Amino acid sequence: YPSPPPPAAKRKSRKGRITVVAAALILFLLIGAAGYLSTLATPAASLTPSTVIAGDSVLVTASHLPANQNGEIRLYSTLQAFPFHADSKGNVSRYIAVPRDAGVGDHTVQFCWASSCKLTVTLHVLEPVALVTPPTPASPSPSARPTPTLQLSVTLLSISAAGTFTVRLQNFTVGSSAKLVVFQKDVSHFAGDVSVTSSDFRATVRTPPGISPGLTALVVACDKVSGPCHSSQTMSVGA
Repeated sequence: YPSPPPPAAKRKSRKGRITVVAAALILFLLIGAAGYLSTLATPAASLTPSTVIAGDSVLVTASHLPANQNGEIRLYSTLQAFPFHADSKGNVSRYIAVPRDAGVGDHTVQFCWASSCKLTVTLHVLEPVALVTPPTPASPSPSARPTPTLQLSVTLLSISAAGTFTVRLQNFTVGSSAKLVVFQKDVSHFAGDVSVTSSDFRATVRTPPGISPGLTALVVACDKVSGPCHSSQTMSVGA
């Protein structure tokens, strides 16, 4: 009798190969989609602070710009241009100076590159505060009886560049508010308003951005009811 034929070799499963190829393809597509979505991140810009006094400086930042992009920051109404260079991650951070004659109100800040302006934010500008020197009172005539008046007084007690400053305000209108501005190197930095709770009180306020340690500074306080502004003595700024 002839020998039986040899058994046929089993074919390798195609189902396992298809599963491996499909998994690799899905992984490849996910990686590509993640990279593509990362390039679609929306550019954004911000101002710190968004409200300043004319003559101050403001920190302008932007993110998700093209990497290593050159361009310029434009400040309107009267055009002021400031060049910028984005880093390898598309980030920009720099200070721009607001002209002292910029005018009170809302001003437009734009980021412009590749022949177009693609980002717009609004900067609120307040009226600059002038340093006030109390006038020398005139000598009254012998027949006149001067009416006693209370002199506003501002005393700077302490100031830290990265923290707060404390002032003593005397004879301001009780129940109203006083506007505080920090001056350093003839540049004003708006610190905010404080409520006047008594004729002699102390207020501790966060130090505004832009104040440098190691230099002297002073505080100007304006009574919002009676109108006048008075300045403190100068003091060295702590860290």
